[in-house]
Amino acid sequence: MAYCVNHARTREQQELAYSALRAKCDILWAQLDALYFAYVNPGWPPPGAFQPAKESSDEARTYRHASPGTWRAAQR
Repeated sequence: MAYCVNHARTREQQELAYSALRAKCDILWAQLDALYFAYVNPGWPPPGAFQPAKESSDEARTYRHASPGTWRAAQR
């Protein structure tokens, strides 16, 4: 946004900045959609991809109430 305010003075420059931002957002949404499809619903990760370990409900409950530093340490 700061770039647009400081540098995109003409309508053409503003349109180019908007197009670049729109393309970046489209790419990020496509990545999120692919990750959701692979790991959440239907949950079919591609061959050789990271396979998250299944957690028991007790472990999930412990990490949900733990501090962020505790959770990060447990993930290593």
